[in-house]
Amino acid sequence: IAFTSSRLLLQNDYLFLEHICIVPGITTAGTLCVTFSASLSTFAGASRILEALALDDILGSLLEVVKKGRSRRGNPWVAVVVSWALLQALLFVGSLNTIAPFVATFSLLTYATVNMACLALGLAGAPNFRPTFIYFNKYTSLIGFVSSIVMAFVVNPVYASTSFGISVMLFVFIMFRTPGSSWGYISQALIFHQVRKYLLMLDARKDHVKFWRPSILFLCKNPRTCIPAISFLNDMKKGGLYVIGTNIVGDITEPGFVNRLDDLNMAWLNLVEILGVKAFVETTVDRDVRNGIQNLIMTAGLGGMTPNTVVLGFYDTSESKDFVKNPEGLPSRKQLFSRLKRHHSESSRNYIEKLPEIEDHSNESRMSTDSYVGVLKDVMALRKNLCVMRHFDKLVRPTSGCSVLFIDVWPLPPIPSSTYIEDDTTSMFLLQLSCILHMVGSWGGIRLRVMATSPTQQIGATEKVQLEGILKILRIEAHVQTVVLPQDYERLSEVEKYQSLNRTIRENSTNTVVTFMYLPRPPLDTDKNQDYLDKLTALSDNLPPTLLVSGLSKVTTTEL
Repeated sequence: IAFTSSRLLLQNDYLFLEHICIVPGITTAGTLCVTFSASLSTFAGASRILEALALDDILGSLLEVVKKGRSRRGNPWVAVVVSWALLQALLFVGSLNTIAPFVATFSLLTYATVNMACLALGLAGAPNFRPTFIYFNKYTSLIGFVSSIVMAFVVNPVYASTSFGISVMLFVFIMFRTPGSSWGYISQALIFHQVRKYLLMLDARKDHVKFWRPSILFLCKNPRTCIPAISFLNDMKKGGLYVIGTNIVGDITEPGFVNRLDDLNMAWLNLVEILGVKAFVETTVDRDVRNGIQNLIMTAGLGGMTPNTVVLGFYDTSESKDFVKNPEGLPSRKQLFSRLKRHHSESSRNYIEKLPEIEDHSNESRMSTDSYVGVLKDVMALRKNLCVMRHFDKLVRPTSGCSVLFIDVWPLPPIPSSTYIEDDTTSMFLLQLSCILHMVGSWGGIRLRVMATSPTQQIGATEKVQLEGILKILRIEAHVQTVVLPQDYERLSEVEKYQSLNRTIRENSTNTVVTFMYLPRPPLDTDKNQDYLDKLTALSDNLPPTLLVSGLSKVTTTEL
C-alpha cells in the first residue's frame, strides 16, 4: 500500500481502501468483522484480568462485586459488564483518534514489560524458566524491551510519558498494597543470584581489624521473653550479621514434630517482621540443649559471613515476662501488633500465637547449671566473643526530652590484673560495643561514661589519664569518671569482692540506661560451676540492664 498510495492520502483518508478495493463493500465487511473480533477478545481478556485483580485483592473492596458474578460454566459475567461500562466511559471522550495513541502506548508498555520479565528471568538463571521460543536469549529480550520503549515515544512523547507515569504509580501501589500471593517474585530470584555471587567474593582470609563490626548470634530460648533484648541487639549490630538462634529439644522422627517446627519457624519470621529487626532465624533440633547450641554456633552464617559474637541470657530463676501477651514497655510504646500491615495482620497473628509458652523454672527440660556454664566454655573454645544479658526486661529506651542518662562501661575486671587495658581484649571489646551503641541515632542523646575503678583517689587519677588517652586514640567520645573502691576491698574474699563491686555500681547507676561490664572467665573445674554462677549473680543483682562481656579477638587497635 505504501508503494501505491501517496503520503497525503494515507494521512488524511482513513477509508482510502474503500475507494481502491476491487470488490466494493468488502472493506466495510472486513472492518466490521475486525471490530467485532477485537471487541470480543478485549471483553474476554480484559474481564478475566479484572477478575484476577479482584481475586488477588489488589484493589481491596473496590472490586469486591466482581468476585461474586460467575456463570455455571465459570464465565465472569460481572467482570464483563464492568469492562463494558469502563469501555463505554472511555468512548465519551468523543474521538477514537484521541484514545488510539494511549491504547498503542499501553500496548507497547505491555510488550516492554513482558520482555523485561523475560530478561530478568534469563539473568536470574531460574531452572524452571524454559521458554519454547528457540531464538530466545537475554539479548533478544533486551532488544524487544528497548524497541518497545523507543516506539512508545515515537508514537507520541507526551502520551508515552503520561503512560509511564501511570504505570509507575500502579507499580508502586501494587508493590505496597498487594498481600502475599503464590505468584512468585522475580525480585527474589534476582536477589538470590546477586547475593550468592557476592557471598562467594567475601573472603574470610581478608578480614582486617580496621573493618571489624559485630556479627551477632543471639541464643534465645523463647521469643516471648526476649523481645526487648532482640530489639537492643538490633541496634548494637551496626550493619553486621544478626542471627537469632534457638534449639528445640526433641526428635524430628517424632510424629507431627516437623509440622510443629515449621509453624515455629513461621512464627519466628513473622515476629522478626513485626519488630522491624534485620535478623535471620536459625533453628536446630537436638535432645541435648548444649549439643544443639554447639551446632548453632558452628553452622550459623554462610561463607565469610558468620557470627563473631555470641549473646545469651542470664541463668537465673526470676519470673519471666510475656511481652507478646503484655507488650507494655516495648520500644514502640504501642501494642505489639500495631506495626502489622492491614492485609497481613490475621495470618501473622495466627502464627504468633503458635510461639511456645513460657516454661516454669521447675520444668525438667530446663538447662542445668553445668550445661549453661558448658555453653559459655564452648563459645570461648570456638573463639567467639561472648556476651551475657541480664535485666533487659527492664530496658527503657531513651526518648526525646528525657533527663540526662548514661551508658556506663566498667572496663576493668572485678579481680584486678596486671594486664594493660589496651592489651586486654575484653576491655577493648567493652569500649567498642558501647561506642557502637552510642553511634546509633536513638541512643546518640545518651552520654557515654567510662568508669575507672581504683583503690585510692591518687591511683584513680592516673588510671583516668590513661583511659582518656586510650579513648582519644580510639576516637571515642566519652567521659571518664573515677570510682574509688572500699578501703578493705583487697582483703575481701572473692565472693565479697563481687558483692562490694555490685554495691559500688548500684550507687553510681542512678541515671544509667545500660551497663557494660567485664565477664570473668568460667572455671575449668566443673565442680566450681555453681560458685561461678553465684559470683555472676552477686555481681549483677539489682542493676540496670546489664551486658557482661568477654572478648576473645581484637576488635580495634591503637597501632593504626
